[in-house]
Amino acid sequence: MEISRAIQEKNPAERRLSYYYKMKNFLIFLFILIIASIACLLSPAVAQPKPQSQTFQLNSGWEQLIGVGFYSLFSPQMKYQQFARITRDSGCNLVRVWAYNSYGKYFPWKKNPRGRYDLRQLDREYFKMMSQRIAHLHRLGLKVMLVLFDESGLRALPGAWENHAWNWRNNVNGFIKAPKQGIPDFYQPEYWPFQRRYLDMMWQMVGKKFNHSILFEINNEGSSGWQWEKRVIAHLRAKGARYIASSSKVDMEQIIPLVDIYSFHGVNLAEQVDASHQGKKYMWSSDGKMQGSSGVIQFKGRPETGHYPSAEEIHQLTKKVLQIGGHLEFNLSGRLEANNGLYDSFLLKLIGGIRQAVAKKYRKTKDKQRGSKRGKIKSPGVPPLP
Repeated sequence: MEISRAIQEKNPAERRLSYYYKMKNFLIFLFILIIASIACLLSPAVAQPKPQSQTFQLNSGWEQLIGVGFYSLFSPQMKYQQFARITRDSGCNLVRVWAYNSYGKYFPWKKNPRGRYDLRQLDREYFKMMSQRIAHLHRLGLKVMLVLFDESGLRALPGAWENHAWNWRNNVNGFIKAPKQGIPDFYQPEYWPFQRRYLDMMWQMVGKKFNHSILFEINNEGSSGWQWEKRVIAHLRAKGARYIASSSKVDMEQIIPLVDIYSFHGVNLAEQVDASHQGKKYMWSSDGKMQGSSGVIQFKGRPETGHYPSAEEIHQLTKKVLQIGGHLEFNLSGRLEANNGLYDSFLLKLIGGIRQAVAKKYRKTKDKQRGSKRGKIKSPGVPPLP
C-alpha cells in the first residue's frame, strides 16, 4: 500500500520524465528494427546481376543479327559517328569490324622513332580509341562483331602483307621472315606469347567493358585449323568472353561446337544459302561491294559471269536467311572509303532491301508465342517502314 501511494505521490514532472525515457528507448529500438528490415530487403537485389536487356540471348530467347561489316571503323580518318548513325537508322543491329587493318596501315602495336613496330609493346591509346568507338555503337543499340585477327592481311595481296606489322621488314622483332605472305608461319607456337599478350590487352581494355554486347570473331577466313582456333577460344573463355564466332575455312566440324556463331562467307545470292544449316548458330556473310564505275552502285555476285545481283536478288538473299532463322552480314569493305560521295546512298540502298525483307516477314507473322490475336510482331531493333 505504501509503495503504491508513493508512486501516486510522484510529482507530474517526474512522471513525464519517466515517460520520456521509455518512449526514447522504444523509438531507438523501432529505428534499429526498421533499418535492419530495409537491409534485409535490399540485400537480395544487390546480389543479383543487373538485367542485360541488350544481350545477344543466343542460348535463350531470340535475336537475329542483321548488319554490315566494315574494315576501317578504327581508321583515324573514319567518320564513324556518321557511319553508326546511318547504320542504326537503316534498321541494323550489328556492325562487324576488324581490330586492325593492313590495307589502312594501322595496328595496335607501338612504333619506334623510325616507324617500325615493336610486337612486344601494345599501344594503349589505340585500345582506348577502340573502346570509345565501340561505346558509341553500343549507345545506339548496335552490337559489335570484332574480328581479332585477319588472315587476308597476311596473304600475298596488294597492300596486305607488305604493310603488315608482323612482316619482319616492318618491325624490330625480326619476324616473320616470309617473302610473300605471313601464313602459315603466323600460326606457329613460338608466336603464341605475342598473340596472347594482344588478346589480354584486348580483353582488359575492350572485352570486359562490352562483354554483353560484343561478339569476338577469332580470325577472318582463317586457314589455321581447329588447333590454333581452339587455343584462342579457350583463352577467351577463361577470361569470361560470352560470345565467340568463327569464319574458319577449314575444320568446320571441329570448330562449330566450340563457338556461338559460325559464319559462312562469300554468300551473295539466295541459292548459295544452305538451308540445312538453320537457326541462330549460323551467320551468312555477303561479299557484296561497291563497284563505283560511273557512279553506279552495284554488288558483286557472280564475277565469273559478269553478273551483279539486283536489288531484288539482295532482297531474296535477306529473306532466305531470315526464314531459316540465321544472321546476316553485308561486307561493305572495298572502295567504300575512296568514294565518299556515294557513301550515304550506297549504304541506304543496301540496307533498304534488308528493312523491307524484315518488315514484310514480321508484318505477316502472328504472335504465336503469346497466344494472342493482336497480329504483328516487330523485329528487334528494326524500325517500321515509313
